Order: sequence, then C-alpha cells, then structure tokens
Amino acid sequence: MIKDKRTGMLGFFDYVRNKLVTTKILAFITVLLFTTGCAPSIYIHSQIDQEYNFSSGGGIFVILPDYATLTDKNFHTLLTSELHRQGLKVSNDVANAELILTFSLGEKTSTIDSWLTLPASVRTTGEIDGIRYQETTVGTKTIPYSYDFTVQGIFLSLYSIESIRKGAFIPIWEGYIGAEKKHYDKYPELCVRKLLEYYGQNFRGYRRVDIYSK
Repeated sequence: MIKDKRTGMLGFFDYVRNKLVTTKILAFITVLLFTTGCAPSIYIHSQIDQEYNFSSGGGIFVILPDYATLTDKNFHTLLTSELHRQGLKVSNDVANAELILTFSLGEKTSTIDSWLTLPASVRTTGEIDGIRYQETTVGTKTIPYSYDFTVQGIFLSLYSIESIRKGAFIPIWEGYIGAEKKHYDKYPELCVRKLLEYYGQNFRGYRRVDIYSK
C-alpha cells in the first residue's frame, strides 16, 4: 500500500493519481469531448477487504481534518448528506461509530495534443491549346492543436475502528472517482452519489451520471 502525502493514511491515493488520472481517465474523457449527450461519464474505482462484513451497518464517522479548507468543509457536508441519502448510518461522535471515513480532493490539469480534420479545396487554373480552364478539388486538411484538460478526483478510504485499536491501520474500503472538472463542478452531489452506489463493492469502470435525479 502507498502512503498518501496529504492525509497521512495508508491507501491507494498516490497510485490512482499517478496512474489512473494520467492515462485511462484522460484518454477516455478526451473522447467524450467529441461525442454528444447530456449526461457526463465518470471513472469509478472501488475495492473492498473481502474479509470484512459490510452488512453490519456500523455507524460511520467522517473525519474533517484540523487543516480543512473551506472546500474541504463544504465537501464534508456534501459527503455526509449523500451517505444519509444512501441509507448509511452516520455518527456525529467518533465514540459512537464503528467506522472512520477519510476523504481527499485533488485535480490534475494536462495539455492534450490532438489533430483536427477540416474540409479544404484547391483551385487549379491553366490553359491548354488556347483554352483556359479552372478546376476545383475538394478534400480535407489536418491541423494540429492542443488544449488544457482538468480532471477532478475524489478519494475515500474507510477504516474499522476495532481494527485500528488492534494496530491494523488498513482500509476495508477504498473508493475513487475521476470526472472532467467542469462536469464535477456542475453536478458534485451526483458524482459522489454515483460512487457511493458502489460502497462495499468491488468495481472499476465508467458510469454515466443521472442528471435528472438531482
């Protein structure tokens, strides 16, 4: 497992940032820029400890770090609300909780190089045996261009308090979503909601956000 530089907790956050965000997510969402459709797609990665019983329904305490920014505080409120909406028990007191949930927010901007094919025509004029002629050839031309693309990432890591007390600081569930930032900024609740649908499950892939469920 890899140590996350921001939260100081063991998890897969650095792996996701360095691998998934820079390759699969960017490649996939780049394609979406040229497709039609109202509902955005997000990348979801969810993995669990197969030995933990998620049916216990223990209360979850969501940690808000002392160094929390206003963005962190707003996300803490959003996450707590979506946990309730998902039917999960959320505790306001860590002493009454069985599970601890941490979160981390991050974004990555990359410059994407691509090619654009445009229609083009070439006009040819000349003279043969005193007869002037003009001919137009229709085709295409390809030009290079580049643009900046930003992915918003959300990282969740769930721990059992009982295991922590025994000295085993190992997550029982880890979840991640990656979405184009403009889509996340418009539908933050729906993006988090889609991730929580896979709480306590193993999943890796792309899912569309239902923008009409807001």
